Amino acid sequence: RTADHWRAVAAVVASRGGVVAPEELAPHLPAPPMKLRGSEAAAAVAVAHFRGRPRRCEEGGGVVFEFPELVGGAPADGDDALVEAPVPFAGLSFERTLCCAGLVGGNVLALWVLRGAVDGALARAAAFFFYYSLAILAIPLGRFAAFMVANRRREERNATRRALADELRRLRDEDSSGVAA
Repeated sequence: RTADHWRAVAAVVASRGGVVAPEELAPHLPAPPMKLRGSEAAAAVAVAHFRGRPRRCEEGGGVVFEFPELVGGAPADGDDALVEAPVPFAGLSFERTLCCAGLVGGNVLALWVLRGAVDGALARAAAFFFYYSLAILAIPLGRFAAFMVANRRREERNATRRALADELRRLRDEDSSGVAA
């Protein structure tokens, strides 16, 4: 997944001839900055990754990054922000996941009932398998919670990237309308 992010960043840099402003990189970075202005620190990660180098612009005194190794790459649509796909919980369909959960839940319920209905060694065995079934149920529940948190964080990063891309588009439109006037 991280390799896909860096491929997307490389495509954006290549589509701009190997020279980009930090603001242009911001919507495409795996860890985007919160604001478009002052995004040099976040873009520095891409500079380090692709062995780029900063260059001060004569006009305006801003910074651009040069990536000589990425010049001449395939053109890409660099206006869309990087979008991280959600992490899937399991390789199963929702229906199959629900069936598995029902099976384990039914197992726990049946062992709970059996544990109270028998005595002696059979009760101890039922208790062991009851707690074992609870562990089997707890592991995917813990994983599910972790996946929910991971997906929420991905969506927050995606929203930040979309906002950065929209702001960048708005700034470009303002610049182009100012030049045309």
